[in-house]
Amino acid sequence: MLSKLTRRTRNLLATQRLCPFSQNTISKWSKAETYKNLRGNIRGEATSLNPEAYYSPAFTLAEENQLWKKSWFAAAHCQSLKNVGDTHVVDVADQSYILTRDKDMKVRAFHNACRHRGARLCKTGSKNRKRISCPYHRWTYKLDGELVGTPFFKDQEIEKKDYGLLTVHAEEFAGLVWINASESKTVAPVREAYGDMTDIMDALNMQDFNLLEEKDYKADCDWKLLAENFMEWYHLPPVHPELVKFSRMDEHFQMQGDGNYCGFVTSPLTDSGGAADSTLFNPHPDHPRGDLDTAFFYHLFPNVSITVYPHSVYTLLMFPNGPGKCNEKLSLLQHPVSRLATDGDATYELKTKALMKFVCTVNDEDIEICEGVQKGLKVSGYKGGIFHDPMERSVYRFQNMIADKMQGVNPGLYPAEMTSHRDAFPESLASPPENPMDLVKRRVAEKREGDEQWTSGLEAPTSLRAARFVASWGGDQPNGSRKRVTSLARAFSTSVRN
Repeated sequence: MLSKLTRRTRNLLATQRLCPFSQNTISKWSKAETYKNLRGNIRGEATSLNPEAYYSPAFTLAEENQLWKKSWFAAAHCQSLKNVGDTHVVDVADQSYILTRDKDMKVRAFHNACRHRGARLCKTGSKNRKRISCPYHRWTYKLDGELVGTPFFKDQEIEKKDYGLLTVHAEEFAGLVWINASESKTVAPVREAYGDMTDIMDALNMQDFNLLEEKDYKADCDWKLLAENFMEWYHLPPVHPELVKFSRMDEHFQMQGDGNYCGFVTSPLTDSGGAADSTLFNPHPDHPRGDLDTAFFYHLFPNVSITVYPHSVYTLLMFPNGPGKCNEKLSLLQHPVSRLATDGDATYELKTKALMKFVCTVNDEDIEICEGVQKGLKVSGYKGGIFHDPMERSVYRFQNMIADKMQGVNPGLYPAEMTSHRDAFPESLASPPENPMDLVKRRVAEKREGDEQWTSGLEAPTSLRAARFVASWGGDQPNGSRKRVTSLARAFSTSVRN
């Protein structure tokens, strides 16, 4: 029978076999119904995000489109672009961006692709760069994105101003460079999303800290698991036996204001003879609220976790890298005044290396447990869990922010005391009305996906199958939609017979 199929039908069937999910599978992640169990009260009513959100290729694609290509996210520390000529590369799933600092000291961001034939321009960042040159055909760009070199095009007229690098929105905030790949010409400033956190970050002046050391991770888990792990302290005793000596369970408390972030504190910290003890360094001058025995933990949505110790700061930047995988960068920073006056270079280096080892050990433990969670989420009987309040209230907050992004809704700043998304944002929960023809297309996709004989049962009488196809779901559609669907079924039946 397959030998009698038209080329068009063979291509259609090949597409069905090659594509791991249909448009309908992707679109379910934008619907309010998908997240209804998450929206209730955290105490006994809400259940966590659908486990598929951490490994489904369809969710990953939808997330890339709804979040990573439309929202601000943290890309790098300002220290990575401290001087004129500094460049930095950040990869997010299959997208790549170049950050630059030009002679006007403005940070800019561009898609990492040459305008000639699309070649990747930069693999890594660099210092003191004058130009960005394509490794393929040597098209050359200034650090502001302007095209200035097109070898061997002398006899062809090119409007170079029309072929500059494709720009991406970029801003500096909280000592970090943020980018937004939205195609809109204007976007709201990044600061507007974080409410009272803007004052805290402004006062911290993290851009004045020294970037001591960084470590890159490739984790076999979804980036959201790492974010959620950071913002709850329920897991500390079994996962971090050394950390709980310094940051004890009963000394953790929610510290949350209005804004799209998650926050808590440890107070007081306990010196335990470890590398993070308070006596080893001076406190930095702008520690939040002057609490010199307190550690502050903030996760700024979507992808940066910030730990503020009295004497240092370390951050985690998380980026998706395909279904169930991510890249993470750990950075340790310290203000120049935190070095004790009595410390020589060798002593100070030993102390900061020990501090870096301490925070990396904590992070190594977190990644190991999150990779185990990633495996457990795929168990067929697991459909989601419940939250502990208050130890996992930040996770509930974060997951609802994810759901909002996936639905394409912007309810505004999250209130400080949010234990029920449904009560806090009742108007944001409904999905927008569906276009009638979009509904028809979706129902076609549903039927195709559910019909076990779509590819294997081609020997069945196709005209009868087409009739059943329409009758089974088209009867409740508007007359115009029914006519179009009937025509579609007839056309398919005819193409198979031919």
